[in-house]
Amino acid sequence: MIFNKCCFKIQGVTYLMVDNDFTDATKCTDSNGKQLNITVFGVDRCKFIQFHDNVPSVINIITQNETFENIQLHFPFENAFPQFKNDTNINIISTMCRKYNFRLDEWIKYHLDLGVDGILIFDNTNNNGGSNNGNDQDDSEDMKLVTDKYGDKVYVVDYPYRVRGHWNKLQSLSMCTGINAMKHRCRYIAITDADEF
Repeated sequence: MIFNKCCFKIQGVTYLMVDNDFTDATKCTDSNGKQLNITVFGVDRCKFIQFHDNVPSVINIITQNETFENIQLHFPFENAFPQFKNDTNINIISTMCRKYNFRLDEWIKYHLDLGVDGILIFDNTNNNGGSNNGNDQDDSEDMKLVTDKYGDKVYVVDYPYRVRGHWNKLQSLSMCTGINAMKHRCRYIAITDADEF
């Protein structure tokens, strides 16, 4: 799996999360077939491709078993929390959920009232499959009905992925992405479920 909707940059270096099927033998090219200088490495349970060159917005990825063509890279974290663009002395909290509006509003308000500066939510509503969390969800697929009223204090990342096995594997990957994408932009980051207070 290629998590191309949540790429991030740290000091000008681009990172793309991939699943554990990607190895050191993985190669990347631009759309014209020119090979890109990359390193594949793991952090905790996560695996990333690090690009050493200026990365184009569309790439091809070649593994030992498969070729993925015309992968569009998205960098949502570049727009997160613009009010703190030059302030790294902030604290944020991150979670992943889908169809969770019935609890989300209370959760957001609670954490903002505690003094959290920003809330990062990975929205798994559009995962091209069924529920990741059983019957613990509501019918609304529009998380923005809740999050938009909080303005720049809440930032939502489209996270339309589905993994084999238990949904908490995907949640762990979202948390790893959130930490690595935001750790240079804040002083503290907490990761939690959207039903934990």
